Amino acid sequence: MWAYESVFYQIYPLGFCGAPFENDGKLEHRILKVIDWIPHIKKMGMNAIYFSPVFESDTHGYNTRDYTKIDCRLGTNEDFAKVCKALHKEGIKVVLDGVFNHVGRGFWAFQDVLKNRESSPYVGWFNRIAFDGNSNYNDGLWYEGWEGNYDLVKLNLHNEDVIQHIFHAVEGWINEFDIDGIRLDVAYCLDYGFLNRLRGFCDSKKEDFFLLGEVLHGEYGRMLREMNIHSVTNYQCYKGIHSAFNSANMFEIVHSLLRLFHAVEGWINEFDIDGIRLDVAYCLDYGFLNRLRGFCDSKKEDFFLLGEVLHGEYGRMLREMNIHSVTNYQCYKGIHSAFNSANMFEIVHSLLRLFEDQPWAVARGAHLLSFADNHDVSRIASIIQDPNCLPLVYAMVFGMPGIPCVYYGSEWGEKADKSQGDPALRACFDKPQWNELTDFIAKLTKAKEGSEALNYGGFRSVVLTNKQCIFERKSENERVLVAINMDSNDFTAHFDAGCGQAVDLITGQMHDFGGGSLMPAYSAAFWKCER
Repeated sequence: MWAYESVFYQIYPLGFCGAPFENDGKLEHRILKVIDWIPHIKKMGMNAIYFSPVFESDTHGYNTRDYTKIDCRLGTNEDFAKVCKALHKEGIKVVLDGVFNHVGRGFWAFQDVLKNRESSPYVGWFNRIAFDGNSNYNDGLWYEGWEGNYDLVKLNLHNEDVIQHIFHAVEGWINEFDIDGIRLDVAYCLDYGFLNRLRGFCDSKKEDFFLLGEVLHGEYGRMLREMNIHSVTNYQCYKGIHSAFNSANMFEIVHSLLRLFHAVEGWINEFDIDGIRLDVAYCLDYGFLNRLRGFCDSKKEDFFLLGEVLHGEYGRMLREMNIHSVTNYQCYKGIHSAFNSANMFEIVHSLLRLFEDQPWAVARGAHLLSFADNHDVSRIASIIQDPNCLPLVYAMVFGMPGIPCVYYGSEWGEKADKSQGDPALRACFDKPQWNELTDFIAKLTKAKEGSEALNYGGFRSVVLTNKQCIFERKSENERVLVAINMDSNDFTAHFDAGCGQAVDLITGQMHDFGGGSLMPAYSAAFWKCER
């Protein structure tokens, strides 16, 4: 898919364009400003753009009033179509923010409920409206707000009229703006049945339509399968990246990457383990377990998989999980209960029921969205304590498995702290800037653009100390070693590179592995190994 080979540029349009926070109802053609930035985006090598909300809203964009109308503070639908056409002409894909979990109080259907109460045909469009309660706004009714925010009215995604309304809007975005994908706001709150239907609907409307889900924590691999979308936001590594650089602890980020992409293979290669006991196996997706079985079988003969289960049909579980054994809690309980109560019938019954002759890495292979910052968190330049490490943060984002996304303004090191409020994170800049950091990010984009290994390769840790790391990205036809030294001193790494020379995809210079690999202070390299 195109997204897996892309580098994204994120724009928060209301802030980017300098629109007022409150929707004043005045039409201004601000969104056309994006066209002036296209040369800057192209110069950095970005080939996809993710727009935070662009549709009519009460204030910040995530409290939607109308899914079909561009916010008047940004311009008209015709203005945005012009922007999308200009981006597409330059080979830049367009992804919009889909805010489907909730709407604003100004959303037309909710306004009808406030006016007509029980008589409104749209009562069922929203979660848990209670006419015997009251809201923070003294509406004379209570409703569910997203995470207690009552300016965000939670939609009922089990209501067919709501689903069709959203699908109609999405179809309009495709037809009118020719968008290439949707970033699903708070995807972790969305009904999985709705997401599966949305995937099918979008697939039927445009080939290779990209769905990216915003998630924070959890088992990303399982979420991807159950949500049936293409990618999720990689907040686990986002935190690990800036924490690793601030604490001079490369173990943290590499541990996160190993956990997500190559843990099991690492255990086998490094420790020669012979099996795994799968914690709470009864919670694991059976499709994942079947893939884990095949993966382990391909890595080591007679590799043993034991699943932790408590109750249920053990025989059926073994077949459906496709593992070798499960924990026998039934007999565990039966044994001590039988002896404590002098009742052998209990344990024998369990044994008969079970045995009578009658009929692992959580996101391995996934393409998560990798980022150093975005519109919801402090800018990375305000978080990283040593500014010399800022380019290295982006080297990590581009070198690790995933789809890199750069937030507008951060490519030249703009600062903003979450404590200053969201508007500070979503600032308006008159024109783009270009400096050494921007130039370095452009080189990273170029390096990733033509690299099979950086786009699709696996992950293996090669060298790891507190301040240095080298990891391998290997695909079928290419092998790249990502080397990062965050120390103020040079470092020479001694390891078996599996070849004699490599070319640095960032600088184009040759690198010789003989006698050790010099990693200059505050440096990063993407060594493409000779075959």
